[in-house]
Amino acid sequence: VQNSEPRDSFLLVEPAIDTTPAGGGNSRFAERIAGMYKEWARVRKMDLRVLEESDSGEEPYRLLAAVSGYGAHRFLAPEHGLHVFETPEEGQDGKGFQREKARVRVAAQPDEPAGNRLDDWIRQAGDALGAAEPSDATVGRRYREQPSPLVRDGVKGWRTGRIDRVLGGDFDLFG
Repeated sequence: VQNSEPRDSFLLVEPAIDTTPAGGGNSRFAERIAGMYKEWARVRKMDLRVLEESDSGEEPYRLLAAVSGYGAHRFLAPEHGLHVFETPEEGQDGKGFQREKARVRVAAQPDEPAGNRLDDWIRQAGDALGAAEPSDATVGRRYREQPSPLVRDGVKGWRTGRIDRVLGGDFDLFG
């Protein structure tokens, strides 16, 4: 009997475009979230193949990757959604937050790759991610460094003060 659960994933990380704080905070946060996934893949010995990545220049940051390895899709599928970084606003007595948002999209890779060329992979990733449900509908995880570190995962239902470990790629070890 063969398991029908998808094994590999396409991963897209980009800034959410609904609001953009001064200085491109959403783009910087998206780059930080992409770094979390890259480190996770490196430590877990997953194959993360960067298909497209914008630099931190004029354009908003964007990472499109193909991730394969044992259980890659099982670990990445719950990451689909908005990731929100909250910073306390000055003079709000801890009640107001500025929010930077990154959109994470995850879709299963088909069993058969479209071809060997990078363009084939990018096209196949676009098709798979385009067919996935929108990722703006759910806040998957919230991050806060001040006044005290806290990460709250709304999908898996866990929370921790170890934001350094979560952003360091250990998001799969909590909960």
